[in-house]
Amino acid sequence: MAKKKGPTSAQVRVAQDVAELAAIVAAFERRMAVDVMSEILRPVLQERYAQHVAAEAAKLSGPESPDAPPKPRKGKA
Repeated sequence: MAKKKGPTSAQVRVAQDVAELAAIVAAFERRMAVDVMSEILRPVLQERYAQHVAAEAAKLSGPESPDAPPKPRKGKA
């Protein structure tokens, strides 16, 4: 019989106090600390990721759209 595999995971270092708190919360909830941390971090990191992607896209697209009139240049005319 094939072993049941859970979701893929990776080792990540976290501060000792974070790991301890996650373990305590997980014990209260009768869950695994890794599941508690994933549940808490996933939406926060997804939002931060979306913000960074949007910021990079804005940098790449430039400050003006192709239909916008050209901005006046500073300096001597």
